Amino acid sequence: MEVYREMFTYIKSALTRNYREKCINNITDYVSGSTSQNFGLLQEFYQTTLKALEEAKNEYNTFRHYLWLVRLWFKTNLKLCKIFFDIGEYGRMSKILKELHKSCQREDGTDDHKKGTQLLEARLREAASLEKHVLLKKLTDALESLKGCVAGRNKDDVEEAIVMVRMLLLESWRA
Repeated sequence: MEVYREMFTYIKSALTRNYREKCINNITDYVSGSTSQNFGLLQEFYQTTLKALEEAKNEYNTFRHYLWLVRLWFKTNLKLCKIFFDIGEYGRMSKILKELHKSCQREDGTDDHKKGTQLLEARLREAASLEKHVLLKKLTDALESLKGCVAGRNKDDVEEAIVMVRMLLLESWRA
């Protein structure tokens, strides 16, 4: 991680914006694929990237550089959302999605249609997480209807399953 942090000092000045973006995207994609089971490392990796991008926002004085950093920040956060989704950290994913939505809004709170692609990407990621919530809710409903049809030990198993699914639902909506 220390070498990765050091890399950002070179990226800030020695390379063009497009090349920097490609490098960062390629590295994050590679790390996401190669360490897919080490979610702690992935999270630290993405947090380091986001921190470096936030620090870089203060160093650039042109609007084009700022827009480039915002776009890269957005893409990096979307990738982090996917990681949180994959490990079932829906509350953390939800926080990032709220931040991404906010970045796609005007000051009055309405959607900024100039950021349509980013808004669409954020909404698609949110839809993917909602799909799981919908499935869990339907599973709860199916188990509830099954509970009335069984007796004895089977009924106890169904009730235990209902409790587990409800806990998953609550956990997934916690922020």
